[in-house]
Amino acid sequence: MLLLHLRTQTNATANCFLLILCLTLRGEAARVRGFWDAESYQPVAAFAFHSTAQSVGYVYGNITTRQTSSPISPTSEATLVLLDDDIWSDHFSSFPDDDNGIPCSVMQRVFKNCREPQCLLDGAMAQPIPCAVGQPCEDTAYHLPLSGAQFALPVDKLNVPRLWHLSLVPCRCNQSQTSNCTWVNSTNGNGELSYNIWLVNGNPNVTQTDFLYYQLSYESQYVSIILLTYIILYLIFLSVLLCGHRGHSHTIIRVFLASILLEWFGLSLHFLHLAIYTFDGAGVLPVKQFGEVVDVVSQCMFMALLLLLGRGWTVTKVHVEHKAFLAVIVTYSLVDVGLTTARLITTDPVTTVDDSLSWQTLVVLGLRLFILLWFLYELHLSYLQEAQPSRQQFYVVLGGVYGLWFLYLPVAAVVVSQLVPPLWQYRTYTGITVTADFLSYAVLAYLLWPSRGVASYRYSRIPMDDDLSLLDYDSI
Repeated sequence: MLLLHLRTQTNATANCFLLILCLTLRGEAARVRGFWDAESYQPVAAFAFHSTAQSVGYVYGNITTRQTSSPISPTSEATLVLLDDDIWSDHFSSFPDDDNGIPCSVMQRVFKNCREPQCLLDGAMAQPIPCAVGQPCEDTAYHLPLSGAQFALPVDKLNVPRLWHLSLVPCRCNQSQTSNCTWVNSTNGNGELSYNIWLVNGNPNVTQTDFLYYQLSYESQYVSIILLTYIILYLIFLSVLLCGHRGHSHTIIRVFLASILLEWFGLSLHFLHLAIYTFDGAGVLPVKQFGEVVDVVSQCMFMALLLLLGRGWTVTKVHVEHKAFLAVIVTYSLVDVGLTTARLITTDPVTTVDDSLSWQTLVVLGLRLFILLWFLYELHLSYLQEAQPSRQQFYVVLGGVYGLWFLYLPVAAVVVSQLVPPLWQYRTYTGITVTADFLSYAVLAYLLWPSRGVASYRYSRIPMDDDLSLLDYDSI
């Protein structure tokens, strides 16, 4: 019944998944919307553009006063600023929220001239805001006729992909009679501003665009292809396992299948976020974050299964001591899920492309190394207790393969964060982790295949009337 339920649930989910994939084939762009009171500096978005001879990135949209019914044309009391990562990191990355003078003094250094773009620093653009409803923004130095957009800032001449930061600054240029100007604090004479801005890798006037490229920041492009590939592979893999283990309902197989199913579900949620993102430019970030938590639960489940095998359960022993084991693995799982959740809550994915490891990630990686040492210790004891050569060989293979599996995540995290360029880290790390996890499941599926289990191991032929003086895992 369990296998039938898993198969039915997998087929239904696959149908929904394919429907969502079809919907995502029509995409628009990255979109940020909100309100701003023009009293403090506010980062809005971080987006990596990659312009080529055929493609130029654009930031376009509308910024007006919230009271759109007012017939009075607004005055430019604030500024929309687009800066590449180098300038933003040097000048704008550490503003205190309660000091309006610092952004204006920095604007004075970056923008020496308000109206002539050739006098601006390379990698910096400024647009006076707000704009009159239904009319182009005033004094715009950049022109792109675009229906429904009051301004359009082109991002071109990029030989390599570059990260750009979009910000709202409570400063205005007090133009003098000379070509220079003085940046002064906004008087907030327009009240709260409403902004609706799109960021795209391509020309909005072109109807034919690559939805995997146009809508996404450079570091996220084509990640959905990686995820979709492994989602399909996991569906095939689960189908093969369900067929191969038909009639074998031991707990070790049920835990294994549940771990794989959770891994597939976590990847599907991640893909769902990216798919919706290509449709509306925003996605559903909580869906992606929940998918990461589900993936952590799957990893913890798989670690528990490896530890049970390392302790000799179903190989050398029918039963294992359980109290200390359960206490440690449950504590580890709760800490791992808690730290992952804390990292997801405290990280701002809208304004930052982080190329460093958070303290929560470092703690989780350290705990994973502790589980590795415990796993190897249990394997060593089980190997010494086993007299049958085939089972000893099983422990050797298990230790060699999954010792590397425990190690790959800390090594990959450190290497990727230190050696891979920031705009390649997301897709590189995603590709490494999903590939390594899939291979780890495939190897264990081979080791636990029914023909091998009947020949060498005990999980498929444990007597049901054994003395269950210790924990009977089949009764969970």
